[in-house]
Amino acid sequence: MSRLIAFNTKTGNHSILAKSFNQSLTTRARFNIDLSFVWSLHYHAPSKCILMVDKNHGIIILNLATGSEKIIGGQVEVSKNICFRYISDPIFSRPHGICTKPNGNIIVADTQNHMIKEVDIQTFSIKPLAGEKTPGFSGDGGPSKNSMLASPHDVACNKSGEVFVADTANHKIRRIDTHGKMDTVVGCFKNHIDSGQDILNSKQSTPLEAQLSSPHSITFDNESCLLISDTLNNRVCRADFFKNTFETIAGSICKKNSDNRSERIHPHGATTDQENNLLIADRDNNKIRFVAKSTNTTTTLIGETPSAKIFFPLNAPQAITTDLKQNIFVVDSKIS
Repeated sequence: MSRLIAFNTKTGNHSILAKSFNQSLTTRARFNIDLSFVWSLHYHAPSKCILMVDKNHGIIILNLATGSEKIIGGQVEVSKNICFRYISDPIFSRPHGICTKPNGNIIVADTQNHMIKEVDIQTFSIKPLAGEKTPGFSGDGGPSKNSMLASPHDVACNKSGEVFVADTANHKIRRIDTHGKMDTVVGCFKNHIDSGQDILNSKQSTPLEAQLSSPHSITFDNESCLLISDTLNNRVCRADFFKNTFETIAGSICKKNSDNRSERIHPHGATTDQENNLLIADRDNNKIRFVAKSTNTTTTLIGETPSAKIFFPLNAPQAITTDLKQNIFVVDSKIS
């Protein structure tokens, strides 16, 4: 079960936007939709819509301006029959990540199908962009439609319309350029567990020297750098493709941490606010972390702890996004 919560960072107020119907919550939700388990969030500023990926509904679009709801897909987490052939539009199977292109089309990480798909926002037709229905790693340097992925968990799009993919089980970030070519842009080709030294060093490296471990979430910050929730390495990293640099900006190796120094973060989503400060959905610690851009100091923004700026009991925050003003949207994923 999940619930979608809006927090105002200026006033500290919160409101429930959507939730599972069988949750024992007295607070009424603004949207009348029965959430099952929401994997990811994306705020689309031009339309003032929140896009979510739910394991049963598929894509959910909530319009904050009009209060309207739209669902694309449905019953996506069903047993796959290998003898059944889908003649028309392709289906989703446990989709996770979602983003929008500059033209408004929706990009979805169709995780269990090991594919990336694009939804036409005008016709709602769906076409595959990358991957096949079996996991693997191939296709760099060629057309993305001929590539293979392994459990991609998230997608992000830059201002040029290039699609970036968290190729989670391959421990890499890959890019589909505007001509449809696939390349690896973050992650070295040496196995991430084969290194004889500590891979989490504090020095800068290049994106293709980075050793990732099951990256679950990616997003662009306000300076066009890619933020990576390197989940099993317990850190959030930043790849600057203009400067060709890669660095850890939050996690267990960071020296400046004003919270409990022994507490490791478990990032399952990240975003930035209007001042490019980092916000992290620290799922296993039930907190939203705040990393100041100027100092890289990590504090607790939201959580059930006296040090939190906003005291609120979270339970496994799975995803986070912001409207780049003063509102943060968070999904709890284990609410009874």
